[in-house]
Amino acid sequence: MYASITTTTTPTTTTTTTQQQIPRICIQMYPHLQEMTSMTFEQGMPISDILNLPLNRYFGDWFDTKMKDDCTINHKLPHVWYGNLVTMSWWDDLWLSKGFAFFLKHKVTEDAILPGCQVTDLFLVEQMHSALATDAELSSHPIVQTVKNIDKVTAIFDEISYKKMFSLIRMMENSIKPTIFENENYLDLKKLMYQNPEAAYLFKILQECSLDNLNVTAITDTWTRQKGFPVVNVKKSGNKYILTQKRFLNDPDADCDPSESEYRYRWTIPITYITNKISTPTLVWFDKDAKDLVIELDDPVEWIKFNAHEVGYYRVNYEEKEWNTLYNILRCQHETLSALDRAHLLEDAFSLAYTGQLDYILVMNMMKYLKREKHPIPWCVASSKLMYIYTLLNDGRIFSKAFRRYAGDLVDNTYREIGWELKEVTDTKSKSYADIRLQKTILEFALAVEHIDCCIATERIFIKYFCGAFEQDQIEYVPANPYVRDLFCYYGMHYFGDLSVWEVVFKQFIAENDRMEKLMLMRTLTAIKDTSILEQFIVTATDEKYVGAQDFLSCLIAMSENPVGTPVVWEWVRSNWEFLVDRYTLTDRHLGSLIPSITKTFATQTSLDEMECFFAKYPDAGAGAMHRAKALETVSNNIKWRARSCDKLGMWLLRYRIEK
Repeated sequence: MYASITTTTTPTTTTTTTQQQIPRICIQMYPHLQEMTSMTFEQGMPISDILNLPLNRYFGDWFDTKMKDDCTINHKLPHVWYGNLVTMSWWDDLWLSKGFAFFLKHKVTEDAILPGCQVTDLFLVEQMHSALATDAELSSHPIVQTVKNIDKVTAIFDEISYKKMFSLIRMMENSIKPTIFENENYLDLKKLMYQNPEAAYLFKILQECSLDNLNVTAITDTWTRQKGFPVVNVKKSGNKYILTQKRFLNDPDADCDPSESEYRYRWTIPITYITNKISTPTLVWFDKDAKDLVIELDDPVEWIKFNAHEVGYYRVNYEEKEWNTLYNILRCQHETLSALDRAHLLEDAFSLAYTGQLDYILVMNMMKYLKREKHPIPWCVASSKLMYIYTLLNDGRIFSKAFRRYAGDLVDNTYREIGWELKEVTDTKSKSYADIRLQKTILEFALAVEHIDCCIATERIFIKYFCGAFEQDQIEYVPANPYVRDLFCYYGMHYFGDLSVWEVVFKQFIAENDRMEKLMLMRTLTAIKDTSILEQFIVTATDEKYVGAQDFLSCLIAMSENPVGTPVVWEWVRSNWEFLVDRYTLTDRHLGSLIPSITKTFATQTSLDEMECFFAKYPDAGAGAMHRAKALETVSNNIKWRARSCDKLGMWLLRYRIEK
């Protein structure tokens, strides 16, 4: 399939027909490496899943592992063309290789490897929304950068080069007619074999694909040569909708100087919209030099939604009346909008409320429709956003308890309908991917907000699974469903684990040889609430006999995601930074991203002061310079959010329970 997309072949491929063939590639389990005809992966990746053989054993989270491994391979295969056969001229155009490989990974996985699994839809939650969050900070950077040293080379392997570029390619694919992958000239690499092209050549190809005479270079430059993205503000006047744009920032008070960018932080935007009368998205271009864009409809409509299916890399803000109209659609007939459009409304509403551009009360009321939502994508967005709010509210005040009641009310009906359904599943055909994803999302959210019945079920399953403490007639027990096994392991340890149970799991962890299983058990060990055990586990994990160096940073991050473990990890990292630098070096981008991963939930001035003191003590950041700036900005924004929204939202949550 890759060969058919790229309309070329590698020199190692021989063919006697016009049908292009994918090259013969050797896939092996060795330390990661990719060459023209040989591709290696980390030891421990389940080769049975890679080769689509039967499940290695039930003690594996089968579908997630298979999904991850297929996507990993499908990301590496495009580098046979993008990176090997054709290599970028310089690191400035890293996105040319990484962005397209990332895009093709999802496209091929959905079309050829896991059809019907909604990989593209899942992309919104796992890729695009993550990129938007990073790109909304002042500390973000353009896709195209000037690279002059090794630290810069390492640092740009980040969400902007991968996920933002992925999002922009998806946007352009849906904005250039005909669809660029249907054009036989698209990505014809024959002319560029063994050469080092620059981005201009790609734009030339895209220009040739367009039947609308678009200036593709001018359009894409506004997205690749300046950081950030716009929020499109919509005002209604009769049948007219007046659109304006400005840069979206997580900090509404941030000092953003337009002169920093040659485009003054304005973008040429592909505006799409649907209405109650027009179900096929209509496309209109909003030029960067235009003050506004006026869209006039022929007839009045009951509602209009911009950025149809969230194809565009931008946010949309409406006037309060229009937001209420869209809220009523969700409340009364939510399936009027596609799952992607519902997820988009939730994502934009929460993000706008976080910055103070939308009233949180409207957003929290909007969430009530989730009681009838049965699609995983909107639930993925909502649960992620709600949990972030819970983290910022969870400081021992009564607001956190009120939030758990509110969230538990939202998830209760769906949880009781879905349940755990613990049964052996060995084939994706026995259960649709949407059902699997919904079940995992609902259970994880219910457990995170301490839904009583869900937690009771988790305790019984967890103890029976690891300790066999319950007799068969005391609990309706069935073999552990691999789709949700990681959830009852993690939350069972978190809520009910003690030293004796922890030691049982630790013994299994030591004896385990399958790397994916070992990582799952490692994460389970980080979930316990006993800080003394966590402190000792960090010391143990520094020994590569127990936790490999390639997994140790992941262990620290997993532990920091345990609210009890966050201060433990932060204290250890500050005290042992030199050990980490000696082991990984400052050029390691994973070490650079450790700090923002640990501190992302900090929301006090004391925490911010500690970070600044730590950075002052160790000023040489290496590849982590941008990550440090991101970490400081995130914590600063969290502090401002608490001052701006915490009390108002908390009081509403208290009243919500009284009024119900």
